[in-house]
Amino acid sequence: HRLKDVVIQALDHALISDWWADVMGGSLNHDEQYGYSHLDDIPGSTIESFDFVPTDQPKTVKNRIHWDVELNEGATVDDLVAKGASVLRVPDDVIHWTVMADPEGNEFCVFAR
Repeated sequence: HRLKDVVIQALDHALISDWWADVMGGSLNHDEQYGYSHLDDIPGSTIESFDFVPTDQPKTVKNRIHWDVELNEGATVDDLVAKGASVLRVPDDVIHWTVMADPEGNEFCVFAR
């Protein structure tokens, strides 16, 4: 068995998949026939794709699952904030990573190289 895809429910699957494609790279496809978006060929990823599927329910509680992102050489957390991410928790005595949220509120952790 292997992890194939990560599926993310989104209020605006096209908008948030555009955002993640800008952050992570890869090949983005908005599948109009099936009404979802998928981000494939993400550099350095071992999964096949991130799939963004529509929902009409806004995110209201903490994610039960999230993904971790390693910054590219020379990139900073401020670069992600400039793109629209929010910082939820900065590194401190307990954690050495930054907890962030994408523009739809999905949490992810960011690790510097």
